[in-house]
Amino acid sequence: MIEDRVRDDIAFIRRAVEEGRNYATHSGPDIMIWGIALAIGYLGTYAFLRGWTPVHPSWIWGLCIGAPWLYSLRRLLPAFEQPCVDSPMARALSMLWFGCGVFLTTLAIAAIWGGDIRQGWFDAVVAGVLGIAFFRQCLAQQPWLAPLGGRTLVAR
Repeated sequence: MIEDRVRDDIAFIRRAVEEGRNYATHSGPDIMIWGIALAIGYLGTYAFLRGWTPVHPSWIWGLCIGAPWLYSLRRLLPAFEQPCVDSPMARALSMLWFGCGVFLTTLAIAAIWGGDIRQGWFDAVVAGVLGIAFFRQCLAQQPWLAPLGGRTLVAR
C-alpha cells in the first residue's frame, strides 16, 4: 500500500517535471524575441551615448518593449491561438513570466515618468527579477525540487 503511494507520487513528480520542460520548449520563441529586443535596446542606448545615432533611447526602448509585448500577447487572438499544455506546472511558469513582464514594464514606465531611470538602480533591479525567474524556471526541471501540488513523498 505504501509502496504504491510512493510510486504514484514519483510518477506525479515526473509528469510535473516533463510538463515544465514542455512549457519551456513551447515558450522558446517568446524568450528568444524578448532577448533579442532587450539586446537591441541596450545596443541602441550605447549607440546614442557614444554619439553614433541621434535616436533617443526612450524611443528605442519604447519599440524594444512594445513589439515583444505584442508578440507575446498574440496568443490572446483567436487567429494565433496555439495549443498549450494545461497543467499546474505550465500555468505556474506562465504566470511567473507574465508577472515579471508586467512588473518590469510598470516599473520602467514609472521610472521613466519620474525621471529616476538615470540613477543607475534600474538595470540591477531588472537583472535581479530576471535572475529570480530564470532560477525558478531551472528549478522546475529538477525532480527533487519540483512542485508537488500538495503531495508528499513521505508515507503517512
